Amino acid sequence: MRLQIKSAGKTWEYASPEHKSNFTAGRREGNEIVLPDDAAVSNMHVRIDRFLNDWTFTDQMSDSGTLHNGQAQYSGTLNQGDELRLGNSTLKVLSLAAQPPASPPARPAPAPAQPPAQFLPPSAPISAQPRKESYAKRNERRAAIKDKGWQTVIKPSGRKNSNAGKQFFAVLGLIVVCGGIAAFWFSQETGYEPAPDYTQTTEAEPKAEVPTNKASPDVTPPLPKKPSPKDEEAAYRKRIDDIEMDKTRPPHERIAELEDLSAELTRLKLHSLEFRVQRARDNVSLELSREMQNRYSEDNRAVYQLLQKNDYRAAIERIQFLDDYCSLTSYHKHWAHRHDIDRYIERERANIERRNTEWIGQQMNTVEEALSRNDYAPAADTLEGVASLAVLPEAVEAALAAEVARIKDLQREQDMGRIEPPRKPFDSRKDRLPPAPKSAFLPSGEYSSQRQESLPRDRLVSLAGDSEFAGLAIKHFEHDATLTGYASGKLSIIVKRPLNGVPDWSYSISVAPHALWPATRVRIYEQMPELTQNIRVATLMLCFDNGLLDDAARVACSFRKAHPEHKDEIDLLLATKLGIEVPEGGFIERDGKLVAK
Repeated sequence: MRLQIKSAGKTWEYASPEHKSNFTAGRREGNEIVLPDDAAVSNMHVRIDRFLNDWTFTDQMSDSGTLHNGQAQYSGTLNQGDELRLGNSTLKVLSLAAQPPASPPARPAPAPAQPPAQFLPPSAPISAQPRKESYAKRNERRAAIKDKGWQTVIKPSGRKNSNAGKQFFAVLGLIVVCGGIAAFWFSQETGYEPAPDYTQTTEAEPKAEVPTNKASPDVTPPLPKKPSPKDEEAAYRKRIDDIEMDKTRPPHERIAELEDLSAELTRLKLHSLEFRVQRARDNVSLELSREMQNRYSEDNRAVYQLLQKNDYRAAIERIQFLDDYCSLTSYHKHWAHRHDIDRYIERERANIERRNTEWIGQQMNTVEEALSRNDYAPAADTLEGVASLAVLPEAVEAALAAEVARIKDLQREQDMGRIEPPRKPFDSRKDRLPPAPKSAFLPSGEYSSQRQESLPRDRLVSLAGDSEFAGLAIKHFEHDATLTGYASGKLSIIVKRPLNGVPDWSYSISVAPHALWPATRVRIYEQMPELTQNIRVATLMLCFDNGLLDDAARVACSFRKAHPEHKDEIDLLLATKLGIEVPEGGFIERDGKLVAK
Protein backbone atom coordinates (compact mmCIF):
# COMPACT_ATOMS: atom_id res chain seq x y z
CA MET A 1 0.00 0.00 0.00
CA ARG A 2 1.20 3.47 -0.82
CA LEU A 3 -0.16 6.48 1.15
CA GLN A 4 0.10 10.24 0.75
CA ILE A 5 0.39 11.93 4.18
CA LYS A 6 -0.38 15.58 4.94
CA SER A 7 0.33 16.86 8.46
CA ALA A 8 1.34 20.25 9.90
CA GLY A 9 1.84 21.75 6.45
CA LYS A 10 4.11 18.90 5.27
CA THR A 11 3.40 16.28 2.60
CA TRP A 12 5.19 12.98 2.09
CA GLU A 13 4.49 9.38 1.01
CA TYR A 14 4.74 6.06 2.78
CA ALA A 15 4.94 2.65 1.05
CA SER A 16 4.39 -0.48 3.14
CA PRO A 17 6.88 -3.29 2.39
CA GLU A 18 5.55 -6.45 0.75
CA HIS A 19 6.41 -8.65 3.75
CA LYS A 20 4.46 -6.48 6.28
CA SER A 21 0.77 -7.21 6.80
CA ASN A 22 0.07 -4.30 9.17
CA PHE A 23 1.40 -0.94 10.29
CA THR A 24 0.28 1.86 12.62
CA ALA A 25 0.07 5.67 12.57
CA GLY A 26 0.23 8.00 15.55
CA ARG A 27 2.11 10.78 17.32
CA ARG A 28 4.47 8.55 19.31
CA GLU A 29 7.79 7.30 18.03
CA GLY A 30 7.65 3.62 17.11
CA ASN A 31 4.76 3.91 14.66
CA GLU A 32 5.50 3.32 11.01
CA ILE A 33 3.82 6.66 10.27
CA VAL A 34 4.78 9.25 12.90
CA LEU A 35 2.80 12.53 13.13
CA PRO A 36 4.63 14.38 15.94
CA ASP A 37 3.40 17.91 15.16
CA ASP A 38 -0.36 17.20 15.35
CA ALA A 39 -1.58 17.48 18.96
CA ALA A 40 -5.01 16.11 18.00
CA VAL A 41 -3.50 12.75 17.01
CA SER A 42 -3.25 10.08 19.75
CA ASN A 43 -0.02 8.22 20.54
CA MET A 44 -1.24 5.20 18.54
CA HIS A 45 -4.20 6.50 16.58
CA VAL A 46 -5.04 3.94 13.87
CA ARG A 47 -3.90 0.49 12.74
CA ILE A 48 -4.00 -0.64 9.09
CA ASP A 49 -4.04 -4.41 8.35
CA ARG A 50 -3.92 -6.54 5.21
CA PHE A 51 -5.75 -9.85 4.93
CA LEU A 52 -5.46 -11.62 1.58
CA ASN A 53 -6.02 -8.75 -0.87
CA ASP A 54 -8.10 -6.48 1.42
CA TRP A 55 -6.80 -3.57 3.48
CA THR A 56 -8.75 -2.49 6.58
CA PHE A 57 -8.27 0.19 9.25
CA THR A 58 -9.17 0.08 12.97
CA ASP A 59 -9.25 3.07 15.32
CA GLN A 60 -7.12 2.39 18.43
CA MET A 61 -9.55 4.10 20.86
CA SER A 62 -8.18 7.53 19.96
CA ASP A 63 -9.39 10.73 21.62
CA SER A 64 -10.51 12.56 18.46
CA GLY A 65 -11.68 9.52 16.46
CA THR A 66 -11.05 8.66 12.81
CA LEU A 67 -12.93 10.04 9.79
CA HIS A 68 -13.21 7.73 6.77
CA ASN A 69 -14.06 9.85 3.73
CA GLY A 70 -15.58 12.48 6.07
CA GLN A 71 -17.62 9.96 8.13
CA ALA A 72 -16.70 9.03 11.71
CA GLN A 73 -16.04 5.26 11.71
CA TYR A 74 -14.37 2.89 14.12
CA SER A 75 -13.16 0.51 11.38
CA GLY A 76 -13.71 -0.15 7.69
CA THR A 77 -12.30 -1.32 4.37
CA LEU A 78 -9.93 0.89 2.41
CA ASN A 79 -10.08 1.37 -1.35
CA GLN A 80 -7.90 3.33 -3.70
CA GLY A 81 -8.60 7.05 -3.38
CA ASP A 82 -10.03 6.78 0.17
CA GLU A 83 -8.94 9.33 2.78
CA LEU A 84 -8.46 8.88 6.53
CA ARG A 85 -8.47 11.96 8.75
CA LEU A 86 -6.55 11.67 12.03
CA GLY A 87 -6.97 14.87 14.04
CA ASN A 88 -5.74 17.57 11.62
CA SER A 89 -3.74 15.13 9.44
CA THR A 90 -4.89 13.13 6.40
CA LEU A 91 -3.78 9.79 4.93
CA LYS A 92 -4.83 9.29 1.30
CA VAL A 93 -4.63 5.85 -0.34
CA LEU A 94 -2.69 6.19 -3.60
CA SER A 95 -2.33 2.47 -4.32
CA LEU A 96 -3.33 -0.82 -2.65
CA ALA A 97 -0.52 -2.84 -4.23
CA ALA A 98 2.23 -3.93 -1.83
CA GLN A 99 5.75 -2.71 -2.61
CA PRO A 100 8.11 -5.62 -3.51
CA PRO A 101 11.42 -5.74 -1.61
CA ALA A 102 14.46 -4.40 -3.35
CA SER A 103 16.07 -7.26 -5.30
CA PRO A 104 19.85 -7.80 -4.78
CA PRO A 105 22.15 -7.30 -7.77
CA ALA A 106 22.39 -10.34 -10.06
CA ARG A 107 25.51 -12.41 -9.68
CA PRO A 108 27.39 -13.62 -12.78
CA ALA A 109 26.80 -17.31 -13.65
CA PRO A 110 29.73 -19.58 -12.75
CA ALA A 111 31.83 -20.76 -15.63
CA PRO A 112 31.43 -24.49 -16.47
CA ALA A 113 34.18 -26.68 -15.04
CA GLN A 114 36.73 -27.80 -17.58
CA PRO A 115 38.34 -31.23 -17.23
CA PRO A 116 42.13 -31.40 -17.13
CA ALA A 117 43.78 -31.03 -20.46
CA GLN A 118 45.62 -34.35 -20.21
CA PHE A 119 42.29 -36.31 -20.41
CA LEU A 120 41.10 -34.58 -23.54
CA PRO A 121 42.08 -36.21 -26.79
CA PRO A 122 43.14 -33.58 -29.21
CA SER A 123 40.71 -34.65 -31.92
CA ALA A 124 37.52 -35.17 -29.72
CA PRO A 125 35.03 -32.37 -29.10
CA ILE A 126 35.12 -30.78 -25.61
CA SER A 127 31.46 -31.53 -24.75
CA ALA A 128 31.68 -35.31 -25.41
CA GLN A 129 34.91 -36.04 -23.50
CA PRO A 130 33.48 -35.91 -19.86
CA ARG A 131 30.73 -38.51 -20.66
CA LYS A 132 33.33 -41.04 -22.06
CA GLU A 133 35.44 -40.45 -18.91
CA SER A 134 32.50 -41.37 -16.65
CA TYR A 135 31.85 -44.56 -18.65
CA ALA A 136 35.44 -45.60 -18.18
CA LYS A 137 35.29 -45.09 -14.40
CA ARG A 138 32.03 -47.09 -14.18
CA ASN A 139 33.59 -50.04 -16.09
CA GLU A 140 36.61 -50.05 -13.77
CA ARG A 141 34.27 -50.10 -10.67
CA ARG A 142 32.30 -53.09 -12.06
CA ALA A 143 35.49 -55.01 -12.69
CA ALA A 144 36.64 -54.34 -9.12
CA ILE A 145 33.30 -55.64 -7.72
CA LYS A 146 33.64 -58.95 -9.64
CA ASP A 147 37.13 -59.42 -8.22
CA LYS A 148 36.28 -58.61 -4.51
CA GLY A 149 32.92 -60.44 -4.21
CA TRP A 150 29.48 -59.50 -2.83
CA GLN A 151 30.82 -57.76 0.33
CA THR A 152 31.58 -54.73 -1.76
CA VAL A 153 27.81 -54.08 -2.22
CA ILE A 154 27.17 -53.30 1.48
CA LYS A 155 30.17 -51.13 2.08
CA PRO A 156 29.05 -47.99 3.97
CA SER A 157 30.79 -45.62 1.65
CA GLY A 158 29.73 -47.36 -1.60
CA ARG A 159 26.48 -47.17 -3.60
CA LYS A 160 23.56 -49.39 -2.47
CA ASN A 161 22.40 -52.17 -4.72
CA SER A 162 18.84 -51.22 -5.70
CA ASN A 163 17.95 -54.81 -6.72
CA ALA A 164 18.83 -56.15 -3.26
CA GLY A 165 16.56 -53.54 -1.61
CA LYS A 166 13.66 -54.54 -3.83
CA GLN A 167 14.10 -58.19 -2.96
CA PHE A 168 14.17 -57.36 0.76
CA PHE A 169 10.85 -55.46 0.67
CA ALA A 170 9.22 -58.17 -1.47
CA VAL A 171 10.09 -60.85 1.12
CA LEU A 172 8.82 -58.59 3.94
CA GLY A 173 5.50 -58.06 2.16
CA LEU A 174 5.07 -61.80 1.60
CA ILE A 175 5.55 -62.45 5.31
CA VAL A 176 2.89 -59.85 6.24
CA VAL A 177 0.34 -61.36 3.83
CA CYS A 178 0.91 -64.87 5.13
CA GLY A 179 0.54 -63.65 8.72
CA GLY A 180 -2.79 -62.00 7.93
CA ILE A 181 -4.14 -65.17 6.29
CA ALA A 182 -3.09 -67.23 9.28
CA ALA A 183 -4.76 -64.87 11.74
CA PHE A 184 -8.02 -64.94 9.77
CA TRP A 185 -8.03 -68.76 9.68
CA PHE A 186 -7.30 -68.91 13.42
CA SER A 187 -10.23 -66.58 14.26
CA GLN A 188 -12.62 -68.67 12.13
CA GLU A 189 -11.63 -71.93 13.78
CA THR A 190 -11.57 -70.74 17.42
CA GLY A 191 -14.42 -68.16 17.36
CA TYR A 192 -12.10 -65.39 18.58
CA GLU A 193 -13.20 -61.80 17.75
CA PRO A 194 -10.65 -59.05 17.78
CA ALA A 195 -11.27 -56.01 20.00
CA PRO A 196 -13.23 -53.27 18.25
CA ASP A 197 -11.23 -50.32 16.96
CA TYR A 198 -12.78 -47.26 18.55
CA THR A 199 -10.69 -44.95 16.44
CA GLN A 200 -12.69 -45.94 13.36
CA THR A 201 -16.09 -44.37 12.76
CA THR A 202 -18.74 -47.08 12.56
CA GLU A 203 -22.45 -46.92 12.12
CA ALA A 204 -24.20 -47.07 15.49
CA GLU A 205 -26.52 -49.98 16.10
CA PRO A 206 -30.19 -49.06 16.19
CA LYS A 207 -31.43 -48.71 19.74
CA ALA A 208 -34.67 -50.19 20.90
CA GLU A 209 -37.42 -47.63 21.14
CA VAL A 210 -38.43 -46.82 24.71
CA PRO A 211 -42.14 -46.14 25.00
CA THR A 212 -42.76 -42.64 26.39
CA ASN A 213 -45.36 -42.38 29.10
CA LYS A 214 -46.00 -38.83 30.28
CA ALA A 215 -47.88 -40.08 33.32
CA SER A 216 -44.94 -42.20 34.50
CA PRO A 217 -42.40 -40.24 36.59
CA ASP A 218 -39.65 -42.73 35.85
CA VAL A 219 -39.38 -41.76 32.19
CA THR A 220 -36.92 -38.81 31.76
CA PRO A 221 -37.39 -36.70 28.62
CA PRO A 222 -34.29 -36.28 26.46
CA LEU A 223 -32.15 -33.19 27.25
CA PRO A 224 -32.01 -30.46 24.61
CA LYS A 225 -28.89 -30.39 22.56
CA LYS A 226 -26.45 -27.87 23.95
CA PRO A 227 -25.13 -25.50 21.29
CA SER A 228 -21.46 -25.67 20.52
CA PRO A 229 -19.20 -22.79 21.61
CA LYS A 230 -18.81 -21.67 18.01
CA ASP A 231 -22.58 -21.54 17.47
CA GLU A 232 -23.06 -19.66 20.74
CA GLU A 233 -20.37 -17.13 19.82
CA ALA A 234 -21.91 -16.65 16.36
CA ALA A 235 -25.34 -16.04 17.94
CA TYR A 236 -23.92 -13.40 20.28
CA ARG A 237 -22.03 -11.80 17.41
CA LYS A 238 -25.25 -11.52 15.39
CA ARG A 239 -27.05 -10.11 18.41
CA ILE A 240 -24.39 -7.42 18.84
CA ASP A 241 -24.59 -6.45 15.16
CA ASP A 242 -28.40 -6.31 15.27
CA ILE A 243 -28.36 -3.96 18.27
CA GLU A 244 -25.78 -1.71 16.64
CA MET A 245 -27.62 -1.44 13.32
CA ASP A 246 -31.16 -1.11 14.76
CA LYS A 247 -32.18 2.43 13.80
CA THR A 248 -35.78 2.03 14.99
CA ARG A 249 -34.84 2.50 18.65
CA PRO A 250 -33.16 5.52 20.27
CA PRO A 251 -29.41 5.26 20.84
CA HIS A 252 -29.57 5.41 24.65
CA GLU A 253 -31.71 2.25 24.79
CA ARG A 254 -29.24 0.38 22.58
CA ILE A 255 -26.28 1.56 24.68
CA ALA A 256 -27.95 0.24 27.84
CA GLU A 257 -28.67 -3.10 26.14
CA LEU A 258 -25.06 -3.38 24.95
CA GLU A 259 -23.81 -2.73 28.49
CA ASP A 260 -26.08 -5.49 29.84
CA LEU A 261 -24.83 -7.78 27.08
CA SER A 262 -21.21 -6.97 27.99
CA ALA A 263 -21.88 -7.98 31.60
CA GLU A 264 -23.47 -11.20 30.36
CA LEU A 265 -20.47 -12.04 28.17
CA THR A 266 -18.13 -11.39 31.09
CA ARG A 267 -20.14 -13.77 33.23
CA LEU A 268 -20.01 -16.42 30.49
CA LYS A 269 -16.26 -15.77 30.00
CA LEU A 270 -16.70 -15.05 26.29
CA HIS A 271 -13.85 -12.57 26.36
CA SER A 272 -13.30 -12.77 22.61
CA LEU A 273 -16.50 -10.75 22.05
CA GLU A 274 -15.85 -7.99 24.59
CA PHE A 275 -13.93 -5.90 22.10
CA ARG A 276 -16.77 -6.29 19.57
CA VAL A 277 -19.32 -5.13 22.17
CA GLN A 278 -17.13 -2.16 23.12
CA ARG A 279 -16.76 -1.16 19.48
CA ALA A 280 -20.54 -1.35 18.94
CA ARG A 281 -21.13 0.68 22.09
CA ASP A 282 -18.70 3.38 20.93
CA ASN A 283 -20.41 3.59 17.53
CA VAL A 284 -23.88 3.90 19.06
CA SER A 285 -22.55 6.43 21.58
CA LEU A 286 -21.21 8.54 18.69
CA GLU A 287 -24.62 8.28 17.09
CA LEU A 288 -26.16 9.68 20.29
CA SER A 289 -23.55 12.45 20.25
CA ARG A 290 -24.51 13.48 16.71
CA GLU A 291 -28.20 13.36 17.63
CA MET A 292 -27.64 15.67 20.60
CA GLN A 293 -25.57 18.09 18.54
CA ASN A 294 -28.34 18.28 15.92
CA ARG A 295 -30.94 18.83 18.62
CA TYR A 296 -28.81 21.57 20.20
CA SER A 297 -28.38 23.34 16.83
CA GLU A 298 -32.12 23.26 16.12
CA ASP A 299 -33.09 24.52 19.58
CA ASN A 300 -30.42 27.23 19.56
CA ARG A 301 -31.70 28.54 16.23
CA ALA A 302 -35.33 28.36 17.40
CA VAL A 303 -34.59 30.23 20.65
CA TYR A 304 -32.81 32.99 18.73
CA GLN A 305 -35.80 33.42 16.40
CA LEU A 306 -38.22 33.51 19.32
CA LEU A 307 -36.18 36.18 21.10
CA GLN A 308 -36.23 38.30 17.95
CA LYS A 309 -40.06 38.17 18.19
CA ASN A 310 -39.99 38.93 21.95
CA ASP A 311 -41.76 35.62 22.60
CA TYR A 312 -40.01 34.93 25.88
CA ARG A 313 -42.54 32.41 27.08
CA ALA A 314 -41.98 30.11 24.09
CA ALA A 315 -38.20 30.65 24.31
CA ILE A 316 -37.99 29.58 27.96
CA GLU A 317 -40.20 26.56 27.21
CA ARG A 318 -37.87 25.54 24.36
CA ILE A 319 -34.86 25.82 26.68
CA GLN A 320 -36.68 23.72 29.28
CA PHE A 321 -37.42 21.03 26.66
CA LEU A 322 -33.72 20.92 25.76
CA ASP A 323 -32.78 20.68 29.44
CA ASP A 324 -35.20 17.78 29.96
CA TYR A 325 -33.78 16.01 26.90
CA CYS A 326 -30.18 16.42 28.12
CA SER A 327 -31.16 15.05 31.55
CA LEU A 328 -32.96 12.01 30.15
CA THR A 329 -30.21 9.46 30.97
CA SER A 330 -26.65 9.41 32.21
CA TYR A 331 -25.50 9.05 28.57
CA HIS A 332 -27.32 12.30 27.65
CA LYS A 333 -25.78 14.07 30.65
CA HIS A 334 -22.32 12.86 29.60
CA TRP A 335 -22.56 14.20 26.06
CA ALA A 336 -24.32 17.40 27.22
CA HIS A 337 -21.33 18.13 29.43
CA ARG A 338 -18.89 17.02 26.71
CA HIS A 339 -20.38 19.46 24.16
CA ASP A 340 -21.01 22.28 26.72
CA ILE A 341 -24.77 22.04 26.14
CA ASP A 342 -25.46 22.14 29.89
CA ARG A 343 -23.54 25.41 30.25
CA TYR A 344 -25.37 26.83 27.22
CA ILE A 345 -28.73 26.00 28.84
CA GLU A 346 -27.76 27.70 32.09
CA ARG A 347 -26.37 30.76 30.31
CA GLU A 348 -29.28 31.10 27.87
CA ARG A 349 -31.91 30.68 30.59
CA ALA A 350 -30.35 33.57 32.54
CA ASN A 351 -30.21 35.66 29.34
CA ILE A 352 -33.89 35.02 28.58
CA GLU A 353 -34.92 35.95 32.12
CA ARG A 354 -32.90 39.19 31.96
CA ARG A 355 -34.32 40.19 28.58
CA ASN A 356 -37.82 39.23 29.71
CA THR A 357 -37.54 41.56 32.72
CA GLU A 358 -36.19 44.44 30.65
CA TRP A 359 -38.91 43.98 28.00
CA ILE A 360 -41.69 44.01 30.60
CA GLY A 361 -40.33 47.31 31.98
CA GLN A 362 -40.16 48.86 28.49
CA GLN A 363 -43.69 47.76 27.63
CA MET A 364 -45.12 48.96 30.95
CA ASN A 365 -43.51 52.37 30.35
CA THR A 366 -45.35 52.50 27.02
CA VAL A 367 -48.61 51.51 28.73
CA GLU A 368 -48.27 54.09 31.52
CA GLU A 369 -47.32 56.86 29.10
CA ALA A 370 -50.38 56.09 26.96
CA LEU A 371 -52.68 55.97 29.99
CA SER A 372 -51.34 59.34 31.17
CA ARG A 373 -52.72 60.83 27.92
CA ASN A 374 -55.97 58.81 28.05
CA ASP A 375 -54.89 56.93 24.90
CA TYR A 376 -56.48 53.57 25.74
CA ALA A 377 -56.17 51.69 22.41
CA PRO A 378 -52.32 51.36 22.31
CA ALA A 379 -52.29 50.82 26.08
CA ALA A 380 -54.64 47.81 25.78
CA ASP A 381 -52.72 46.31 22.83
CA THR A 382 -49.33 46.66 24.54
CA LEU A 383 -50.59 45.21 27.82
CA GLU A 384 -52.19 42.29 26.00
CA GLY A 385 -48.84 41.54 24.33
CA VAL A 386 -47.13 41.50 27.73
CA ALA A 387 -49.74 39.06 29.07
CA SER A 388 -49.29 36.65 26.13
CA LEU A 389 -45.53 36.82 25.41
CA ALA A 390 -43.78 37.56 28.71
CA VAL A 391 -42.87 35.01 31.37
CA LEU A 392 -45.16 35.86 34.29
CA PRO A 393 -46.69 34.08 37.28
CA GLU A 394 -50.15 32.71 36.64
CA ALA A 395 -51.79 35.13 39.08
CA VAL A 396 -50.12 38.14 37.40
CA GLU A 397 -51.06 36.84 33.96
CA ALA A 398 -54.73 36.60 35.00
CA ALA A 399 -54.62 40.07 36.61
CA LEU A 400 -53.13 41.58 33.44
CA ALA A 401 -55.89 39.98 31.37
CA ALA A 402 -58.45 41.61 33.67
CA GLU A 403 -56.61 44.96 33.35
CA VAL A 404 -56.72 44.65 29.56
CA ALA A 405 -60.50 44.12 29.75
CA ARG A 406 -60.88 47.22 31.97
CA ILE A 407 -58.84 49.40 29.59
CA LYS A 408 -60.87 48.17 26.61
CA ASP A 409 -64.06 49.17 28.44
CA LEU A 410 -62.62 52.67 28.88
CA GLN A 411 -61.78 52.71 25.20
CA ARG A 412 -65.40 51.91 24.30
CA GLU A 413 -66.60 54.66 26.62
CA GLN A 414 -64.16 57.04 24.93
CA ASP A 415 -65.37 56.03 21.47
CA MET A 416 -68.93 56.80 22.57
CA GLY A 417 -67.87 60.30 23.68
CA ARG A 418 -68.41 59.76 27.38
CA ILE A 419 -64.71 60.27 28.18
CA GLU A 420 -62.45 63.05 26.92
CA PRO A 421 -60.45 62.09 23.84
CA PRO A 422 -56.77 61.19 24.10
CA ARG A 423 -54.23 63.96 24.31
CA LYS A 424 -51.35 64.10 21.88
CA PRO A 425 -47.80 63.78 23.20
CA PHE A 426 -46.07 67.07 23.98
CA ASP A 427 -44.05 68.29 21.00
CA SER A 428 -41.25 70.61 22.06
CA ARG A 429 -41.30 72.29 18.62
CA LYS A 430 -45.02 72.72 18.01
CA ASP A 431 -46.06 73.12 21.65
CA ARG A 432 -43.12 75.25 22.75
CA LEU A 433 -43.97 77.59 25.62
CA PRO A 434 -43.11 81.30 25.48
CA PRO A 435 -39.40 82.05 25.90
CA ALA A 436 -38.13 82.78 29.37
CA PRO A 437 -37.22 86.39 30.16
CA LYS A 438 -33.80 87.49 31.28
CA SER A 439 -33.24 87.38 34.99
CA ALA A 440 -30.51 87.13 37.61
CA PHE A 441 -30.31 83.34 37.25
CA LEU A 442 -31.02 83.42 33.48
CA PRO A 443 -28.74 86.20 32.24
CA SER A 444 -29.20 85.15 28.62
CA GLY A 445 -32.84 84.17 29.00
CA GLU A 446 -34.03 80.97 27.38
CA TYR A 447 -30.59 80.12 26.02
CA SER A 448 -28.60 80.47 29.24
CA SER A 449 -26.10 77.72 29.88
CA GLN A 450 -27.64 77.07 33.30
CA ARG A 451 -30.72 75.49 31.74
CA GLN A 452 -28.72 72.55 30.33
CA GLU A 453 -29.77 69.27 31.92
CA SER A 454 -26.22 67.95 31.98
CA LEU A 455 -25.72 69.56 35.38
CA PRO A 456 -28.32 67.54 37.33
CA ARG A 457 -27.73 64.42 35.24
CA ASP A 458 -24.00 64.34 36.02
CA ARG A 459 -24.84 64.93 39.66
CA LEU A 460 -27.27 61.98 39.54
CA VAL A 461 -24.68 59.64 38.01
CA SER A 462 -22.15 60.52 40.71
CA LEU A 463 -24.70 59.85 43.44
CA ALA A 464 -26.34 56.72 41.97
CA GLY A 465 -23.46 54.44 42.98
CA ASP A 466 -23.61 55.63 46.59
CA SER A 467 -25.27 53.13 48.91
CA GLU A 468 -27.04 55.96 50.77
CA PHE A 469 -28.64 57.25 47.59
CA ALA A 470 -29.68 53.73 46.48
CA GLY A 471 -33.11 52.95 47.86
CA LEU A 472 -34.42 56.45 47.18
CA ALA A 473 -38.23 56.52 47.06
CA ILE A 474 -39.61 58.32 44.00
CA LYS A 475 -42.73 58.46 41.84
CA HIS A 476 -43.00 56.92 38.38
CA PHE A 477 -46.27 57.70 36.53
CA GLU A 478 -47.91 58.27 39.90
CA HIS A 479 -46.82 54.83 41.12
CA ASP A 480 -44.46 54.30 44.03
CA ALA A 481 -40.95 53.38 42.86
CA THR A 482 -37.50 52.81 44.36
CA LEU A 483 -34.12 53.67 42.87
CA THR A 484 -31.97 50.56 43.47
CA GLY A 485 -28.65 51.46 41.84
CA TYR A 486 -26.62 52.40 38.78
CA ALA A 487 -24.50 49.99 36.72
CA SER A 488 -23.19 49.86 33.14
CA GLY A 489 -24.58 53.33 32.42
CA LYS A 490 -28.15 52.42 33.43
CA LEU A 491 -30.35 53.21 36.40
CA SER A 492 -32.23 50.35 38.06
CA ILE A 493 -35.71 51.20 39.32
CA ILE A 494 -38.36 48.93 40.79
CA VAL A 495 -41.92 50.16 40.19
CA LYS A 496 -44.78 48.92 42.35
CA ARG A 497 -47.79 48.60 40.10
CA PRO A 498 -50.87 47.19 41.88
CA LEU A 499 -53.22 45.02 39.84
CA ASN A 500 -56.67 43.72 40.55
CA GLY A 501 -56.05 40.63 42.67
CA VAL A 502 -52.28 41.18 42.89
CA PRO A 503 -51.74 44.36 44.95
CA ASP A 504 -48.01 43.80 45.45
CA TRP A 505 -46.97 43.19 41.82
CA SER A 506 -43.91 45.14 40.69
CA TYR A 507 -41.68 45.34 37.64
CA SER A 508 -38.16 46.62 37.18
CA ILE A 509 -36.71 49.17 34.78
CA SER A 510 -33.11 49.34 33.63
CA VAL A 511 -32.61 52.49 31.54
CA ALA A 512 -30.05 55.21 30.89
CA PRO A 513 -30.71 58.48 32.77
CA HIS A 514 -31.39 60.49 29.60
CA ALA A 515 -33.96 57.91 28.39
CA LEU A 516 -35.96 57.92 31.61
CA TRP A 517 -39.44 59.49 31.57
CA PRO A 518 -38.97 63.31 32.09
CA ALA A 519 -41.38 63.49 35.03
CA THR A 520 -39.45 60.71 36.80
CA ARG A 521 -36.15 62.47 36.16
CA VAL A 522 -37.58 65.63 37.71
CA ARG A 523 -38.68 63.68 40.81
CA ILE A 524 -35.15 62.25 41.18
CA TYR A 525 -33.44 65.63 40.66
CA GLU A 526 -35.64 67.21 43.33
CA GLN A 527 -34.46 64.73 45.98
CA MET A 528 -30.72 65.00 45.36
CA PRO A 529 -28.86 66.39 48.36
CA GLU A 530 -27.17 69.80 48.34
CA LEU A 531 -28.94 71.19 45.29
CA THR A 532 -27.25 74.23 43.82
CA GLN A 533 -29.04 77.16 42.19
CA ASN A 534 -27.94 76.10 38.73
CA ILE A 535 -29.30 72.55 39.24
CA ARG A 536 -32.66 73.95 40.39
CA VAL A 537 -32.84 76.22 37.35
CA ALA A 538 -31.97 73.31 35.01
CA THR A 539 -34.65 71.15 36.64
CA LEU A 540 -37.26 73.94 36.30
CA MET A 541 -36.41 74.46 32.62
CA LEU A 542 -36.64 70.66 32.05
CA CYS A 543 -40.25 70.85 33.21
CA PHE A 544 -41.03 73.70 30.78
CA ASP A 545 -39.29 71.94 27.87
CA ASN A 546 -41.52 68.87 28.28
CA GLY A 547 -44.79 70.63 29.10
CA LEU A 548 -44.80 69.45 32.74
CA LEU A 549 -46.52 72.56 34.16
CA ASP A 550 -47.71 70.88 37.38
CA ASP A 551 -44.19 69.68 38.09
CA ALA A 552 -42.85 73.14 37.18
CA ALA A 553 -45.13 74.76 39.80
CA ARG A 554 -43.80 72.34 42.44
CA VAL A 555 -40.14 72.84 41.47
CA ALA A 556 -40.61 76.64 41.39
CA CYS A 557 -42.10 76.56 44.91
CA SER A 558 -39.08 74.67 46.34
CA PHE A 559 -36.76 76.97 44.34
CA ARG A 560 -38.32 80.09 45.85
CA LYS A 561 -38.05 78.61 49.36
CA ALA A 562 -34.35 77.86 48.87
CA HIS A 563 -33.60 81.25 47.25
CA PRO A 564 -36.14 83.83 48.47
CA GLU A 565 -34.03 86.61 47.01
CA HIS A 566 -35.17 85.46 43.53
CA LYS A 567 -38.90 85.50 44.39
CA ASP A 568 -39.82 88.13 41.77
CA GLU A 569 -37.73 86.51 39.00
CA ILE A 570 -39.29 83.10 39.69
CA ASP A 571 -42.84 84.52 39.62
CA LEU A 572 -42.10 86.33 36.34
CA LEU A 573 -40.64 83.15 34.77
CA LEU A 574 -43.64 81.05 35.85
CA ALA A 575 -46.18 83.62 34.66
CA THR A 576 -44.41 83.96 31.29
CA LYS A 577 -44.45 80.21 30.69
CA LEU A 578 -48.11 79.96 31.74
CA GLY A 579 -49.00 82.87 29.45
CA ILE A 580 -50.56 85.03 32.20
CA GLU A 581 -49.76 88.21 34.06
CA VAL A 582 -47.95 87.99 37.36
CA PRO A 583 -50.69 87.94 40.03
CA GLU A 584 -50.90 90.91 42.34
CA GLY A 585 -48.62 90.16 45.25
CA GLY A 586 -47.10 87.23 43.33
CA PHE A 587 -47.93 83.53 43.29
CA ILE A 588 -48.94 81.85 46.52
CA GLU A 589 -48.05 78.37 47.81
CA ARG A 590 -50.78 75.73 47.94
CA ASP A 591 -50.13 71.97 48.47
CA GLY A 592 -46.43 72.49 47.75
CA LYS A 593 -47.07 74.33 44.46
CA LEU A 594 -47.11 77.96 43.31
CA VAL A 595 -50.58 78.96 42.15
CA ALA A 596 -52.30 82.23 41.26
CA LYS A 597 -54.76 83.71 43.76
